[in-house]
Amino acid sequence: MKFIFAILACAFAISGCSKTAGCNDSETKETVERIVTQQVQKARWAEEMFEKGYLDGFKVEDIVTVSHDSKVDKYNCEANISFSYRDKYKKIPISYETSYLEDKKETEVGVYGVDKVKSQIMIFGMGGH
Repeated sequence: MKFIFAILACAFAISGCSKTAGCNDSETKETVERIVTQQVQKARWAEEMFEKGYLDGFKVEDIVTVSHDSKVDKYNCEANISFSYRDKYKKIPISYETSYLEDKKETEVGVYGVDKVKSQIMIFGMGGH
């Protein structure tokens, strides 16, 4: 049940689309970055790292469209989330998907792997690599 909640908490919608936005769409990337930021900042220690300027923002890079199901207009994507912690650069693999919500006429984005990002930030914060 906890896993399902985590997935639902990481889903956002992009409005104004007439079809599903792809993996490399600028709004999709911005939404993924926003989801990761919001999920990471839920940890008080991570929020403090942002506030103190130790941690910069996240960027989606190295995007790969793993699959596109044209029947249901759904994309499965893989990418790296990059960030710097006290000038140490790190890339963490994540995955995300986009699908079209017909009733709302918008693209929904779900992100998976945010816990790996949090773990790496915590390791950096404890002096690890």
